[in-house]
Amino acid sequence: MKRHVMGGVIAILSLTLLSSCEAPYVGPLTEETEGLETNVTIQTSIYQQTPFETTMTRALQPVGELCTRVGFAVFKNGEKVKSLNQTQSTDDFGKANFQLSEGEYQIVIIAHNCDGTATITSEDKITFPNNVVSDTFFYYGTFTVGDGVTVVNAQLSRAVAMVRLNVTDVMPANVRQMQFYYTGGSSTFGAKTGYGNVNSRQTVKMDVGADMVGKATTWEIYTLPHAETGELKLTVSALDGDGNVLYEKQLDKVPVTVNAITTYSGQLFGGDPQSVDSKQFVLTADGAWNVGEEGTF
Repeated sequence: MKRHVMGGVIAILSLTLLSSCEAPYVGPLTEETEGLETNVTIQTSIYQQTPFETTMTRALQPVGELCTRVGFAVFKNGEKVKSLNQTQSTDDFGKANFQLSEGEYQIVIIAHNCDGTATITSEDKITFPNNVVSDTFFYYGTFTVGDGVTVVNAQLSRAVAMVRLNVTDVMPANVRQMQFYYTGGSSTFGAKTGYGNVNSRQTVKMDVGADMVGKATTWEIYTLPHAETGELKLTVSALDGDGNVLYEKQLDKVPVTVNAITTYSGQLFGGDPQSVDSKQFVLTADGAWNVGEEGTF
């Protein structure tokens, strides 16, 4: 079953508003497109029906407000015929022009915040640098090129789920990195379905700055769920400068939902250094999937 473009957090509304697999709006020749040497213009925006934060909004936002990179790939009969990658410094960031012959095409658009370019190998295989997933938005649709200028207004939707950890005890001076190892999600994305499609073992390491020592900290990681909802197994480790584990805790059955945050709050650094605490995080039930679930550890 193909995923609708809006996250399943509010499925009824998403069915009535927008679908990533529906044909995009194709507009006529306008003053903005008249005189271009190309005959296809792709214009992007991000549709925020259910944002990651707690305030509900339904608004279109420029891609540059939420993402630093965007990639476009045009396919015909399964073959990639055109591609373009942009960074936030690119003029007309989020807008692409192509010269295409008449016919029917598919377009894949990926907007994200990774340090490098996402690789769009096919409609069903999009990968990210070092297999690290950031906040990511996508669009997949079909359009037809005729003998005039074609304008496609593509509204992107969030593809990822987030897990946020609020560590309430203060950061020890000897911790240099935080490591997050998790399974159950994907770091590879399929635009046709709108979901992750690989059983990935994801590892994310984040440096601990000097300004974090002695303070509570918040950490955020992302994954591409295999369906609208899923579960992760997550191990959180605090490392010293040599990569040794100083403190560690494990979360089992972490619920994740596309376009929603699962939040845990609690202490990580309790106990003696070098000890490994395998106690599960205890999740407090919360049905507000529009902002994700909240729990303590």
